[in-house]
Amino acid sequence: NIGLSYNQLNEPDTALKWLQQSLDLARPTEWPSMICTGLVQTAEVLRKLGQTQQASQLLREALHKATPLQGSRLHGQILEALGAVAVELQHHSDALHCFRMLAQRAEALDAFDFRIQAKIGLGKCLHALGEPHSAWREAEDALRMARTQGATELQIEALLVLARINDDLPGHAQPGEALQHLDEALALALSIPGMHPPAHLHEARAHELARHGAYQAAYEASRLATLAREQGQNQAARQRAQPRAGTLKSQLIHTASGAAHPANFATTSANVSGGDVTPNF
Repeated sequence: NIGLSYNQLNEPDTALKWLQQSLDLARPTEWPSMICTGLVQTAEVLRKLGQTQQASQLLREALHKATPLQGSRLHGQILEALGAVAVELQHHSDALHCFRMLAQRAEALDAFDFRIQAKIGLGKCLHALGEPHSAWREAEDALRMARTQGATELQIEALLVLARINDDLPGHAQPGEALQHLDEALALALSIPGMHPPAHLHEARAHELARHGAYQAAYEASRLATLAREQGQNQAARQRAQPRAGTLKSQLIHTASGAAHPANFATTSANVSGGDVTPNF
């Protein structure tokens, strides 16, 4: 809980220290669910710090330790995170394997979110591996399913993948279709309360607009991308400076005085997962 709170305060370095302490306490328990949860959370912070290779190593360890938990959502979460990291590292064959396993886990659990995430991941991997038609089918399926479920953020992800694949499908995609996908993704992002469209969405639109000769609109999209990046940096700085951060830190330190003791660790970890720490899979 402490590490996650610091991560939410955009203090990943401090979060990493607390998460490492939680892992040091969890490992001797030999409880797979507790250890794997700590590994996944630590990997998330490492990705935020740009340490993608280290994040991959932790997620591989988590996947190995989660062998007894293959019927759980936690196992699926590990597969999704490991696949996403492999895509970032451009290890697309490894990522493809992870997302295919995630698709199997989605069917076993009847989990629509895993099903959509798997198809989005497969779309990215197949495109990178030179199979644009197969990639298109997976991403199209993901978009259709996300629309059916009303999963707005997953719709945005699927639309971005379709826009990227579009250029490699001559004679298949309609002219301007990539820009239509990006415009729809932007409209969806703007429809989410409190969400600011990410910089990479504006950048993708700028690229497509320039390709179609709409240079003024491309310039505006590029400007919005710059503003989005600056806004994210400024928001992080404001969050670190807010008075409530100091209050929360005091509360965290107070909590830590009890949680850091091994005898209390199980109780604290149960609060993370929202239930008993003993695996029940």
